[in-house]
Amino acid sequence: MPLLRHLQDRFRVAVLLPEAGDFSQTLKREGIPLISFPSLGRRRIPALYRLIVDGGYDLVYGNNTSGSSRNALIAAKLGRVPFICHARGMLQRGQWRKYWFLRRAHAVIAISDACAVLVRRYAGGKRLHVIPSGVDLKDIDRRESTEVEAREKGPPAGVPPGVPIVLSLAHLTPRKCQHYAVEAMARVVRDVPSAHLLLVGAERDPKYVDHIRHLISERGLAENISLLGFRRDVLPLLRAADVFLHTAKSEAQGLVVLEAMATGLPVVAFGIDGVADSVHHENTGILCPIGDTQGLARAVTAFLRDDSLRRKFGERGRLRVTERFSSADSVARIERIIEDTLASTGVAMSSLRSGDHGLATASKVARSTDGAG
Repeated sequence: MPLLRHLQDRFRVAVLLPEAGDFSQTLKREGIPLISFPSLGRRRIPALYRLIVDGGYDLVYGNNTSGSSRNALIAAKLGRVPFICHARGMLQRGQWRKYWFLRRAHAVIAISDACAVLVRRYAGGKRLHVIPSGVDLKDIDRRESTEVEAREKGPPAGVPPGVPIVLSLAHLTPRKCQHYAVEAMARVVRDVPSAHLLLVGAERDPKYVDHIRHLISERGLAENISLLGFRRDVLPLLRAADVFLHTAKSEAQGLVVLEAMATGLPVVAFGIDGVADSVHHENTGILCPIGDTQGLARAVTAFLRDDSLRRKFGERGRLRVTERFSSADSVARIERIIEDTLASTGVAMSSLRSGDHGLATASKVARSTDGAG
């Protein structure tokens, strides 16, 4: 969302989505024009082309590397306007048929070094830029100043007062590997019996959610783990927590990890992909090999037992976000790429109008402390 807010101040921006949803409501509240298609499949390429031409758009901005962005690139080429692709996920190796279109993009933006390694196979050289997604610290601080402190309002519903809280914030899917979080908690409660894990996120995979519930019951953790589902009040949850636990096995960056650091939480996670780019091991958090639940548990327990250690890591995490992951810096760099792309194609900056096209992953642009990702 910070990117769209920033671009809207200078350019005429329209966002194309396949259907209405939560992100659509956010766009309406922000006053950002929304165009909705029934789908963004191949059959919609002619309609995309007509939209670009009839709307007088000068640039198409693909917000992911899915089929919708491939179709948007084709439409952009037909309309003779430049196309920029923002790669926000970890590309699958050897899937050149899916990612060939990146070779035809005027610029490709990868959100982490780990993501760029894979993108470089399709869009190397000067066209590839690494720009981490950023956190709007001013927005977080502004919202905090207008809210009662989370701990003054008490813990989340279902959590006994005064217990140490471990927070995991991600869609409940096999890729996010919350079963490792449950296994780690089985070890944590041996040393910190009152510890409570909050699993927050949309339940995208019913079978996997059933597996998580069964595992919780099997490990005797019903009193120590709560599944809260999708929540909008993420900032109070972050403020109520003591430790942030992230167990994804693949993550291009992990914006939610940065948000946790921005609110002063130490991070315990698997040292994979973009998470390893974001978290400074043994400085702002602890990174473990994938599947090392014993290591996760050891780190979580250490933070729960030592207030000063937790505070020290949390303060350094917020400083790292301030210095390296500012949303203001990220959007300014993206704006320069847009300007350079348009200038190279002969578009006068005074008449710049950009279109931002994406499918479901368009929600990642707006993922902030308003929702779980």
